[in-house]
Amino acid sequence: MKKKWKILTVEDEDRSRKMLGVMLESMGYQYESTANGTEALKAICPEHDLVLLDVMMPDMSGFEVLECIRKMPSVSDIPVIMVTALDSRKDKLRAVLLGANDYVTKPIDKTELKIRIAAVLQTKQAQDEVKELLQETLRGSINVLSNVLSMLKPEVFGLTSRILPYVKQISARVGDPSPWFTETAASLSLLGYLTLSDTTVAKLHKGRTLSSEEFAAYEKTPEIAASLVKALPQLDEVARILTYQETYFDGTGLVSDGTIKEHLPLGSRIIKVVTDFDRMLAKGMTKRIALEFMIKSVHLYDQTILYALGEALGDEKKYDIKTVSICEMTSKMLLGEDIRIPRGDQMVKVLQKGYGVNDTIIKYLKLFNERKLIEDKVKVIVQPDEK
Repeated sequence: MKKKWKILTVEDEDRSRKMLGVMLESMGYQYESTANGTEALKAICPEHDLVLLDVMMPDMSGFEVLECIRKMPSVSDIPVIMVTALDSRKDKLRAVLLGANDYVTKPIDKTELKIRIAAVLQTKQAQDEVKELLQETLRGSINVLSNVLSMLKPEVFGLTSRILPYVKQISARVGDPSPWFTETAASLSLLGYLTLSDTTVAKLHKGRTLSSEEFAAYEKTPEIAASLVKALPQLDEVARILTYQETYFDGTGLVSDGTIKEHLPLGSRIIKVVTDFDRMLAKGMTKRIALEFMIKSVHLYDQTILYALGEALGDEKKYDIKTVSICEMTSKMLLGEDIRIPRGDQMVKVLQKGYGVNDTIIKYLKLFNERKLIEDKVKVIVQPDEK
């Protein structure tokens, strides 16, 4: 199906704004009109494919608006065509230096506008396809790392599976501007545990004291996880989140280099809260007591994130539990029971109750079932809109 391009227009003059809309409509484009720079900066979003931006406006000039757009991470790569009555070489050069992709002069010639829009959108489409290819490659690389972790250290994969649902919920509640980076970091946060012995991992999970040798190995795990991820393209921010995942809000912790409070990556602060919360539950604390303890530790945790965790825990009471076959599971469900598989003479927890179901989880459950490690029927938590 052919993509329906959506264009944001920014024009303060009523007549010109309406005329521009008529032109775009006749060319088959969707459009959204704004009357000044302030409106445009409030309206612009990743769904816009192009901005037609007037230069001469009363509240903010087009140059100022363009400069703001290029500083907004979620929309900084949206192409911009400047619409101007100015025809000086200096103004055109300024537009290009600020990041404009093209320009048209007033009065607007419809044929010229059509050609310039088509050229810019054609370039954008090619860039989007390359970006999607890179994203697929990245997702594949991340899945490989997660699969390695699940095969070599299933109990560690179980730890990851417990924290990820909370990370996703908190990320959404606090308005995380880069949720994909945060969730990816959470899914890879325990990669460094691959270097730890099973005994050390078990001690960490149960909150037992580590020997000096074990602690020295554990102390390096954030750095190891970050270095593994940093080798992948476009994951520098994920690597930074992993570097500070064991750093408290006051800057103390495994990595203590003077970075504190809001200067720590938001993803790191979220992962630290959720990881420590999980550790407290493993020690036998109830969710309520664990949360209260963390709230009292004002200097250690970001209180905004703790509040979001409290909201997420409150929402859990609204869900129902039912039993379904593995093939009936959907991405709107959460696991309603711990999933354990035999390992030697023990049953190892690989997935925890509350973990969000996804294609990878369903694939693993089917594999476990085929190998007679688990039954076909699984308890799931059904979210309100899935009932």
